[in-house]
Amino acid sequence: EARRMTEITTQEKKRIEHEVYLDIYPSTKLDQYNHQLVDLEHTITSNEEEIRFQNQYLQYLAAQEKLEIANERRKLAFENGKISAVPALEAYISPVKGTITQIYKEDYEVALESETVLSIHKPTNLYIKAFYDQKDLRYLKEGDVVDIRFPDGSTSMGVLQRFYFATYQLPDEFQKKYEPVTRSIVADILPINEVELEKWKAFYKLNVSISKPILGVT
Repeated sequence: EARRMTEITTQEKKRIEHEVYLDIYPSTKLDQYNHQLVDLEHTITSNEEEIRFQNQYLQYLAAQEKLEIANERRKLAFENGKISAVPALEAYISPVKGTITQIYKEDYEVALESETVLSIHKPTNLYIKAFYDQKDLRYLKEGDVVDIRFPDGSTSMGVLQRFYFATYQLPDEFQKKYEPVTRSIVADILPINEVELEKWKAFYKLNVSISKPILGVT
């Protein structure tokens, strides 16, 4: 739906550009279309990330279900005195930390040493998408170091890398009920170093709190 709206908005923008050229509309008429296109691009990116995350989670659930079924079969075989006919399950430790994104073999298939059994995604370019009120921009600038608090209470530090100066609708989980829809300035925050990057990987896709001390402000 967002892609369809992007195509429609782009076509409409081209029409308005022509009419602006003919002095039918002022150039400011294009601003609303530019803002709409930025919002739609952000929506498309967020939807794609959410779909990818949900697919990974479904694959994880399927793998867990297969393991539970195999363990249940082994338990039944043991109770029936046929444990020798069922191969024991053995855990293999991955050489890298990451998230399983695709499994190429079923649990009943035999794999050669040279074959790929599964793919593991190792996140490297992690960043935090932060939402700020427009009034807070006077205290912020690109390059600022900010404090980060994770859901478990642990802390980290990040660098405010860039701002998106078009306003965005605040995500539903942060929007107060029965109040007008809040629009915010979005910023990307990157880990301050490799050590902090490793901390962030454990909290992929989770909400965090961002703060920055301001001297002379209470």
